[in-house]
Amino acid sequence: MISATTHAAPRGALAAVGCALALAACAQSPKAPPSVAAATAAPVLPAAPVAEPGLTPRQRLRKAVTLLDAGQPDQARAELTELLAAQPRNAPARRLVEQIDADPKVLLGAKSFSYRVRPGETMSMLAERFLGDSNLFYALARYNGIAAPAHTAAGQDLLIPGEQKKAAPHPGKAKEAAAPATATAGKAAKLRDQALDDINRGALDGAVVKLRQAAEADPDNSQIRRDLDRALSIQATVGAK
Repeated sequence: MISATTHAAPRGALAAVGCALALAACAQSPKAPPSVAAATAAPVLPAAPVAEPGLTPRQRLRKAVTLLDAGQPDQARAELTELLAAQPRNAPARRLVEQIDADPKVLLGAKSFSYRVRPGETMSMLAERFLGDSNLFYALARYNGIAAPAHTAAGQDLLIPGEQKKAAPHPGKAKEAAAPATATAGKAAKLRDQALDDINRGALDGAVVKLRQAAEADPDNSQIRRDLDRALSIQATVGAK
């Protein structure tokens, strides 16, 4: 005759094993699969631009201009914000911030005319020539949907705000225009030499006046336009000190 106690031990062992398996399943159930955890993780946002420490106001303004020319308005804004915190009335810095934020057609006007960029011309030169302010280069670039003004190239068609004041000469008059242009080239070269002397002496206002006169006398001279752009840039940064 088989005793009842011989069956109790196996039933107790099976119950213990069942409890152990249930506890193990409960311990694992709250954990989400790795794929789900990765999908619900918060996105990593890029760090906000920070101004370079240790720059003087003049250096910071120059860096902001360089950044805008290269198409980096967020970093340029960080530099300009730092500059305006130290010099709230800095007009060139405020003007550059306005060009970053404002609608260029509101800032410069909706009416425009077409212009084809010549060799050696930069956006700053065109802003100086047509808008009267080389520091409007970034607004002029945005007006044309150009992210980086430095990428302006010869042969590129741009929209210039305002009205075209002077039409291109008729092809039949090209020979008539050649003689006066040759006569004024010497005058332009002389004015340029005087302007370079003024720059070396620190007389920036006089240099800008002479280079503008030289550019009017010889408008196709890319070297004079580059010198004028450089003189205007130096004049702006010195005035910001």
